[in-house]
Amino acid sequence: MTDEAVLLCDRVEGFADPVAGSVAERCDRCGESVWVSPSSRRMREESGLALSPVCRDCFPAVVAELPPDEEVKVHKLTADQIEELVAEAKRRRGSE
Repeated sequence: MTDEAVLLCDRVEGFADPVAGSVAERCDRCGESVWVSPSSRRMREESGLALSPVCRDCFPAVVAELPPDEEVKVHKLTADQIEELVAEAKRRRGSE
């Protein structure tokens, strides 16, 4: 089992309205710009894991490269991430 994990991210291209405070980083696989939110950056710093940003297009290839006996684990959203998403939804609703 590996100590590495990925942070599943949306590409900057085609997604011009990310969560407030998001920064552009590079997908670890293809090099395209992806959005990484403040709470995801904080989680990466606090977790001690090597969380590499990976875009949704590259994620299937990441999973396909896992050893056959390795389980794919998906972590639940953190409280910070949920709070960030709710605040963003309210912001967008107010701008309609």
